[in-house]
Amino acid sequence: MASSATARSDASRACADRLLALLSLALRIAVRTLCFLLPILVAVPFDPQWPDFERARRGLLLVLAGAGLLAVGLRKRPAPALLCVAGLAAWALLSMIWARDKLLALEHGAWFCALAAVPLVLPEGRGARRALITGCAAALLLTSLYGIAQSLGLNWPMHYTVPHQPVSSLGNLNVAAEWTAVAAPLAFLASPLLGWPALLAADVYLWANGGRAGLIAFHLALVTLMALRGQHRWRGAVALAALFAVGAVAGTMIRPGQTRSAPSAAAPAPRGDTIRVRMLTWSRALQLAQDNLVLGIGAGNFRVEFPRYRDPAEIAESSHQHTISTRVTMAHNDPIQIACELGIPGAALLILLLVMLGRAAREGRLSGPGIAAVLAFGAVATLRSPTWNAAAAAAALAAVALNLRHRDNRAVPTPLRALRFAGIPLVLLGASILVGESFGADFARAKRTNEAKAGFIALRAAIDFDPCEADWRLLRAQLYHARGKPVEPNLLAGVVADLDAVLERRPGSYRALLDLGYLGLTHKELRDRGRRAVELLLGTSGNPGLDPENPIAILLAGNYAGLAREWSHMRVLARLKGNDALDQAIKLCRGFMSREKDIKAKLEIAALTEILKKLKQ
Repeated sequence: MASSATARSDASRACADRLLALLSLALRIAVRTLCFLLPILVAVPFDPQWPDFERARRGLLLVLAGAGLLAVGLRKRPAPALLCVAGLAAWALLSMIWARDKLLALEHGAWFCALAAVPLVLPEGRGARRALITGCAAALLLTSLYGIAQSLGLNWPMHYTVPHQPVSSLGNLNVAAEWTAVAAPLAFLASPLLGWPALLAADVYLWANGGRAGLIAFHLALVTLMALRGQHRWRGAVALAALFAVGAVAGTMIRPGQTRSAPSAAAPAPRGDTIRVRMLTWSRALQLAQDNLVLGIGAGNFRVEFPRYRDPAEIAESSHQHTISTRVTMAHNDPIQIACELGIPGAALLILLLVMLGRAAREGRLSGPGIAAVLAFGAVATLRSPTWNAAAAAAALAAVALNLRHRDNRAVPTPLRALRFAGIPLVLLGASILVGESFGADFARAKRTNEAKAGFIALRAAIDFDPCEADWRLLRAQLYHARGKPVEPNLLAGVVADLDAVLERRPGSYRALLDLGYLGLTHKELRDRGRRAVELLLGTSGNPGLDPENPIAILLAGNYAGLAREWSHMRVLARLKGNDALDQAIKLCRGFMSREKDIKAKLEIAALTEILKKLKQ
């Protein structure tokens, strides 16, 4: 009897052990599957109508980093070098106190918190880390193949393509090139069966993309990896040279402009002198940093304060002589932007981060892929803004964290373990951004199909769920008025309130100022405000103006001068360039002349009309 009971007990124990083993296996498979999917989730999914691809992807990473922080918490002390990122996050959040746009500072402070959380939530087991690296290689392969398909003019999937611009799933040429270059070191670590095809596809795509910074960073990273490789260096060098050659030839052959475009493609916009534009931007951004040296202007507030510093030559070059509207939201140089927004403390933390990473590399604690990722990220950071590119920034931090040996294995102090709950606001803010961008995409779709009611509902939802973005209110204001036409009386107060809300947070918003200028022409009660908005753009005797050569603002100024019968002020129209703008100015003068009865005034208008005709010739 006793032996029978013992046998049953042993059988039950064996069954329980098998069940636990199965559960453990299922858990390991689930963890590895999740690790494999994480890079794909950051780089691949998209909505073709997202108004801002970069912001939407930042929201996605906020959700993933916050959820990871909640799930795993602080398991061990991070490496001192990576603590510098946490310092940047803390200072960015503190900058909300003095930032003009506090909601924008909150969003960008949370973004730095998400970046600081990335190394903390990475898996520790070898199998899970291998799955993460494999997922990164798979994501690189998918995005590269998609960009190649766009280069060939294939309009798939989701009927998403940009004429002559292979932007892949990232929505922007430069953003896609940054991710492709920075992800290369991780793909190099993957299995050769996946890693080398991913690298070949990436090289082909970068040549088709044409981004100079991405090409330099990609090749710099792979050459560095091969130079630091201990064994089979020459064999690897030959393989790498072959990869570079095939990639260059194939990518150049399929580069847009040499292949057919998508059936729905329109003519591409002209490209200005990018290097000259960025040099002008950097010089003015350095002036902004110098004027706010101690504390900075606040995280994310570069786009708020920089309009006052823009160089007219840069505006003319970037807008192709004012044929398109432009605004500068980034400095296109991360060290300069961090100096502008976070002042001396932010710049000091960035320098300290680089010094500590360099020291780790010299001491052999940072292995080849980590060094290559730092070099690739640094190369693109001097010409673009990969710090705010979710896919590129996460890949760089993951490459460093996975290849940085950290000697401090002490447990995290109990009070600091509560930081895992910081994941809650990160998830909430990330979800807010994602929901806002999704409703923004719904608005874009409604606008394309002329569904005004659906567009209004989408914008109202975006405003309610995503208060950090001021552009939603600007879009709603523009929804209710066509420039040059009166707004219905029952809607006017709401339109003005939306424009006021935008200008309170971003006083240099060109679009909001121009909209206010148009409203002043059609509504007498707003005439003074509209005129002041135009003067802010064009400048007065004591104010250089945000955009003194803006043709729309010049035409508006001519309208205001004519309405006030200040004919001498209408000579501002002589600053116009381009036949289309001059034709509109001549038409405006003829309209005022037909309504004017005073002979002297008619002569002044006629003289101005002759000047405009000569300028047109």
